Amino acid sequence: MTSEETKRFSLAIQDQVNLLRLQNLLDKGCEAMPYHADGEPIRLWPRDDIQKILPEANRHIAYHQVYHSLLREWTRRTGCPDFLGIDYGDALPDNLAQNLAEILASTVT
Repeated sequence: MTSEETKRFSLAIQDQVNLLRLQNLLDKGCEAMPYHADGEPIRLWPRDDIQKILPEANRHIAYHQVYHSLLREWTRRTGCPDFLGIDYGDALPDNLAQNLAEILASTVT
């Protein structure tokens, strides 16, 4: 959520690199930074908005990185053909879900 409204931001690899650049500009004290929401032209975003966007993007990226890794572990543990019934977005088994929660709690601010 930005100061205007909810915007969608792509988090493809190049976008993640761009977000690191924004963090660097933020750390240097810049008050406005160039970036774009999906499908919109680039523009200057105020510091307050960038401070909201970056942690949300980092949480989203971290969640999906950890979830994907644990989902792969789940499919490795599950024999064929049962693993064919596992889809991205499925709730993880309890022990892996606990692992997901612990990792996110300790690494994402």
